Amino acid sequence: MELSIIILVYNQGDITKNAIESILRCGLENYELVIVDNCSEKETENMLQDLAHTHKEIVLLRNEVNKGFILGNNEAIKISKGEFICIANNDIIVKSKSCFLIPIQELRKDSMLAQVGAQGGYFTAKGSYILLDKYNYVAGWFFVIPRSIYEKFGLFDEKNLEFAYGEDVEFSFRLLTNGYKIKVMNLPIEHLRSKSFENSGTQIMCTWIKNEQKVREMYKEFLSH
Repeated sequence: MELSIIILVYNQGDITKNAIESILRCGLENYELVIVDNCSEKETENMLQDLAHTHKEIVLLRNEVNKGFILGNNEAIKISKGEFICIANNDIIVKSKSCFLIPIQELRKDSMLAQVGAQGGYFTAKGSYILLDKYNYVAGWFFVIPRSIYEKFGLFDEKNLEFAYGEDVEFSFRLLTNGYKIKVMNLPIEHLRSKSFENSGTQIMCTWIKNEQKVREMYKEFLSH
């Protein structure tokens, strides 16, 4: 199997269904779609089960508690089978199968290229920014890595970081500090801008700040250059 696409879901059934159906209809071959239901309410749970029963490409996992973005994705990747692994948010719309095939092609060409995504960010000791021409991490809402990179480095840091946010920065930094390259490309995919955490409230924002502070501590020397 060439590709495993992993999508984490917590409610927001309509947005999630649109994302899944955009993947199913894009004409991609030789892939699996691993969906983690992070204890969604019944309506979303039933929708996901219906899709899984209808489409053989879907592998559905159900958590009885919301384990968060970090742990949920880490659990899904353990059962995935693809030579390449795509982490994708549930608030995307795939416009063409090339959004998967182009990153795979780039990764095959360069053994030191470890991660290809659709958007980058620039994380510093003082803040995090989205710049058009400069980045030092790949945003976590859509990226592709080779399985060999996962086997060497793992995925998201569940030991030092909590629940969600900051894990994408830490993962890219881990690759860069070990001598690998990352790349951001203009891919045919639409992102609905963090709809997946739209109603998360104060607690998740506190976790976001805490995780970013932890990443700065972990990579203080890297950020000083």
